[in-house]
Amino acid sequence: MADFDQRNQDVRNQYNAGRDINYEANYPLYVAPKPPAAQRTLGGVVALIFFVVFVGFGAYMILHSFPGISSGRPDAVLSDYCTRLQSGDYQGAYNDYSSGLKSQISSADFARMWANKPIHPCLYNISSSSDQSASAMITITEFPSNSPTNYSVMLIKDSNGDWKIDSFQQAG
Repeated sequence: MADFDQRNQDVRNQYNAGRDINYEANYPLYVAPKPPAAQRTLGGVVALIFFVVFVGFGAYMILHSFPGISSGRPDAVLSDYCTRLQSGDYQGAYNDYSSGLKSQISSADFARMWANKPIHPCLYNISSSSDQSASAMITITEFPSNSPTNYSVMLIKDSNGDWKIDSFQQAG
């Protein structure tokens, strides 16, 4: 039995030969040192500030690029207003009104005023403009009668800096 144990031990030794050797390199692996915790925190804060500013600027540019969302020029408001009237989007056209003009006419009355009046074309001409107000004339032609009607329009900048129609009266 002792002979069997000896052979068994020899087989285990051959099997495990070289498995218990740990190889260590004679040269150290380069590991970049970590910056102090204060530098890591400062870098993260700076990166977060740049990200927030970038996203905020992008959102501002997107919102101010579409006339129906936010209008940066009086001609953009008039173009949006005419386009929406012609397409029958009366709520969208009504949204181009200032809060003062909205207090004089409800959305439902506005829609009734323009419903059943196919409009083609709707043209506008800005006669004067300043930083805070603009005057314009809108000519709306009802189809198929082709009878044009002129409207005197006053635009103002609201508290958000967006242009809104503040006065809309049939020209005499």
